Amino acid sequence: METRTIDGVALIFQLALDSEAPSEMLIYLPQSHVLDVAEDAAHTLHNLLPFRGTVVRDANRWSQYLNAALEQFGADAQVLIAQHQLAGVG
Repeated sequence: METRTIDGVALIFQLALDSEAPSEMLIYLPQSHVLDVAEDAAHTLHNLLPFRGTVVRDANRWSQYLNAALEQFGADAQVLIAQHQLAGVG
């Protein structure tokens, strides 16, 4: 994990390599109590075996990243966001 402050906003980056994508990361914003789980825990949960012909993803490794995020940020996080989702539609 690596922490950076950009324009006064603290960001904690957790690499999640070879989970949903070869280069993936989760981001925690501690001042806002927001955990961005990227595509690793989206409502649609991307395929472990994508149709587009990429390699089968390692579900065990993927789950380890999610467990690490839960252990690290779960007690403090109040909001969970992810990519490729619609909220408040309808």
